[in-house]
Amino acid sequence: MLRSLSAAFALLAIAAACSAVRQAVPIIKDVNPLPAMALSEICVQTNHDVTRQRFDEDLTTLFRELGLSSRPKEGAFRGECRVWTSYDAAYAGRVPPYLSRATIEVYDEDQRIGYIRYDASQGHGRLDRHGTTVSKLRPLVAELLARVLVE
Repeated sequence: MLRSLSAAFALLAIAAACSAVRQAVPIIKDVNPLPAMALSEICVQTNHDVTRQRFDEDLTTLFRELGLSSRPKEGAFRGECRVWTSYDAAYAGRVPPYLSRATIEVYDEDQRIGYIRYDASQGHGRLDRHGTTVSKLRPLVAELLARVLVE
């Protein structure tokens, strides 16, 4: 009986150690904020290769929450969107799928002026990798726009 209890406690200790190691794998959240500038609108270049089509809607929602007008770049005339974003994103999991990684780059005409990089692809076993795209990106977009004066 003591041996089986000892073995059970040993297995629990090993499982806890494995869980702690898995929790230690970071979720990368890297932001290069936009420079101080006045801005009223930001356009979103739709990436048709991203399998979850709502990503651009989620990004637009976040920009609007922070007071910026936002719309798809494809609906603008050439030169109409001075500041615009491009993105790439991937989802993992089945029910529900969650944002595994995303890169959002912001351009002033053709010059990159800021970016966000989010990567939870190595965060196996971390509960915080789950959640909505908006909840994951909200603090990163706020940091990206921290120096922007919204007109």
